[in-house]
Amino acid sequence: TKVCDTDLAPFALAFTSDGVLFAGAGSDVVEVSTVNCSTRALLSGSPFETSGDLVGLPDGGRYWTVRGTNGDERVRGDPADGRTQWVGEIAASRLFGLGYDDGELFGFSADGDIVAIDPADASTRSLVSDGTPWWGATTNPVQW
Repeated sequence: TKVCDTDLAPFALAFTSDGVLFAGAGSDVVEVSTVNCSTRALLSGSPFETSGDLVGLPDGGRYWTVRGTNGDERVRGDPADGRTQWVGEIAASRLFGLGYDDGELFGFSADGDIVAIDPADASTRSLVSDGTPWWGATTNPVQW
C-alpha cells in the first residue's frame, strides 16, 4: 500500500528490528517515517558515497557499503551521534545487496558474487561467483 510520495532517491533501504526504516542516498543516511515519509538525518555530509546498500545490526550501528578506490568499502555509522567510521576495504565491488546472519554480513554483487564480510574489519571471503546479478538483498532484523 502506498504511504506517500517523497523526493528521496535512495540507493539503499533497510529496517531495524524496532521498525525504523532508513535509507542511503549519496553521502547521507536518513530515517524515513513510515507514516508520512518525512526524513531525519542520521549520518549527513560524510566523506563517503553509497555504493549499493546498508543494513542495521543488533549492536545499533548502520553498516554501509560505500565507493572506494579499488571497489567497495565498509563503513559503520552511529545514528546516535551521526558519526561514521571507516572499517575497511571489501574484496568485492558493486555490492547492491547487503544482509546479516549469525554475526556476519553478506554482500550480493551485480557481478554475481556472494561474499561473507566480517563486521569488525571488513575481511571478506568468497562464497559464490556464478554471474547471476543481484540488485538487492535483505534480512529480517526481528529474527536476530
